[in-house]
Amino acid sequence: MALTQKRVVIGLSGGVDSAVAAALLKEQGYEVIGVTFKLLPEDWYPGADKARIELVKRISDVLGIDSIVVNAETDFLKEVIIPFLQAYHKGITPNPCALCNPRIKFNKLLAVAEEKSASWIATGHYARVVNGKGRFLLCKSVDMRRDQSYFLFGLNQVQLSRTIFPLGNISKKEVRCLAERLGLPNAGRKDSMNICFVPNGNYKTLIKEHPLEPIRGGDIVEITGKVLGQHKGIEFYTIGQRSGLGIAIGKPVYVVDLDPIERHVIVGPESALYSDSFLVTDCNWIAFEIPPEKFRAVVKIRYNHTGVEAIVQPIDQTTVFVKTSQPQRAITPGQAAVFYDEEIVLGGGWIARRKN
Repeated sequence: MALTQKRVVIGLSGGVDSAVAAALLKEQGYEVIGVTFKLLPEDWYPGADKARIELVKRISDVLGIDSIVVNAETDFLKEVIIPFLQAYHKGITPNPCALCNPRIKFNKLLAVAEEKSASWIATGHYARVVNGKGRFLLCKSVDMRRDQSYFLFGLNQVQLSRTIFPLGNISKKEVRCLAERLGLPNAGRKDSMNICFVPNGNYKTLIKEHPLEPIRGGDIVEITGKVLGQHKGIEFYTIGQRSGLGIAIGKPVYVVDLDPIERHVIVGPESALYSDSFLVTDCNWIAFEIPPEKFRAVVKIRYNHTGVEAIVQPIDQTTVFVKTSQPQRAITPGQAAVFYDEEIVLGGGWIARRKN
């Protein structure tokens, strides 16, 4: 079936960014089809998606575009929520948004695009795609404070080749102004900082309500091995945590490691949180098919991290050893490590373990 060059399928979340992105595409002459994903399993979150889906319908009506609802509950549970819970059981702090984008959002947008004979897909992310020398490159947004390329490192060449990011060259302030000018019903809606399936921001409640395995307590121990107290489950701790430890030893201590085998929460001084090397696995490369034998890059170890210069040494095509120019605080297994060459995303993967 021939694809229509000026037809685009855009993911509409109910937020102001995706709504304005759709409006910009329409202004540019595209035939825009909105897609809203029903993600939250009904037996876990009864009626949770209803208000958001209704809001998207109102937005679509204002913009004068068609929109459809795609049920992705089963895949979202399998590919995002279950791995999220599994990670905490293993003492790992997951990043579900970076997992969802390539596995759910962009894959399903492409599927709808094929069904609707659309050449393009789009989202409201702050990022850019550039057609480089033989490869499609993912680049940072011009609004550096809002740049979301970190969450998109998992996209492949097929996904990038058909993706438009309408907000990549404008600022959040401009987006807000456009939303008000267009009279969008969500123009004043605040940005959500919560994970979509943890609406109250309390992931601990989700783990307690839907544990995949028994939650077992254990010892809180110093890095020397001395037992300082007990905990109710490693699932409720993360690297760098200081508050809520339930111990008082006359000096501040932080979670520096989690041992899922012994069920230990390991604590130590803040200095023990710093390291200059770590392993990254399951890497996805965007700027090249196969990584160079060794290369320099700026690596971000969490979304709000400013980035640090590093030497990246591939062990195989999907695993690299990273040596940073300066020790970094709280390098956390399960978080994404994303590699940059100035504004270009070289690729990224998942932090596997910290080397002290």
